[in-house]
Amino acid sequence: SVESSRTLRFAREDGPGFLEAHLDAARTDAVPRSISPFLAIHHFEQVSAIAPESEYANEAEVFVTELRTAAKTSSPSQTDGDLEPNRFGGSPYGSTEANRHRRFDFRLDMGTVYNSNVQLAPVSRVVSSPGSASVQRLLSPQLEYRFLSSPDWRAGTRLRGYLNFNESEFRQFDLQDYQSGVFLERSLFQDWGELIARTQYDFTLDEFAGSTFNNRHALTNVLSINWQASVSSVYWTIDYSNFRDDGVAPQITSLDGWTNTLGFSHTKFFELGRLEYLRGGIDVQWAPLIGDDVAYHGVFLYGEEAIPLPWESKLVLQLGWGARQYPEFTSTPSRDENLWRANIEWRKSIGDHWVFTGLLTLDRFDSQNELFNTNRFLAGTMMTYRY
Repeated sequence: SVESSRTLRFAREDGPGFLEAHLDAARTDAVPRSISPFLAIHHFEQVSAIAPESEYANEAEVFVTELRTAAKTSSPSQTDGDLEPNRFGGSPYGSTEANRHRRFDFRLDMGTVYNSNVQLAPVSRVVSSPGSASVQRLLSPQLEYRFLSSPDWRAGTRLRGYLNFNESEFRQFDLQDYQSGVFLERSLFQDWGELIARTQYDFTLDEFAGSTFNNRHALTNVLSINWQASVSSVYWTIDYSNFRDDGVAPQITSLDGWTNTLGFSHTKFFELGRLEYLRGGIDVQWAPLIGDDVAYHGVFLYGEEAIPLPWESKLVLQLGWGARQYPEFTSTPSRDENLWRANIEWRKSIGDHWVFTGLLTLDRFDSQNELFNTNRFLAGTMMTYRY
């Protein structure tokens, strides 16, 4: 809080009241604990560093455990509900990660969904036709390890995989997405909250049925602010994709090239019993790819809300709308399109580590050109393990 931070400003670091000032600040910032716990965690960690053998440190350790548990169950991840890599819309990095002061975090998503259009692959939306519905099994492990982990600095590596498996007649559309990366992150604590700057590099390998069709290099810069009851992020990602097949006329069909994404998101947390949080954001993309038929620029707006329900569960509603223009498209009619997304999920916490999710998702790609006018419907269940 502002009042507790002012107390610290007037306390001398080598004076007898400095430890007590940190402890008072931490106690104040810890209420309400489910809103913005990271500033309180910072103060408690300073208490432990100043007097590790004291009763203050013992109290601080108990508080930190409670705060991280509260954050883990209340603060949403930016990637919750996103079953696909590289969805157009949504932050590429979750700044509200609950355990970012630990050495590592692990997450495993497993599930089964009905997909009405498996050819509408999230990383290569080139073909789509009726009759490609299939039951899909999904698997997505994620690991972030920090070889440097302190209240102010974090650096480490990231590994992620996304795999889906279709019915036998659609095995050629089985998607494997492998991602590895490194990151550096810096926290600055102010009167009004925590400022986080992060730089991240990722390499991604995409395969269909075990055959490589794309690799991608991406650099992401994120600036986030953990306010008292909200989180704001602005981010910029630049990536270069290299597809194995450029088509018979690369100047028209090649998907190779650079893509820039600039975005902003804001999440507001509530203590109200009927609302847990609201999130909204905007992404702007510019993709001057080599092929005239695939180069585009676009915008995507999205919103999300979470409604607490009995039995440690919640209902999450997501809506999104976007538009893409293809200014150099060589055929008629135009390929310009509107993008629509609606998603509803019911999430149930099971113990400290497991979450069950039931989901319904509709993606609509509305274009005058029938070759690109299509949709996709997903329905299924997921189990998520987090540590």
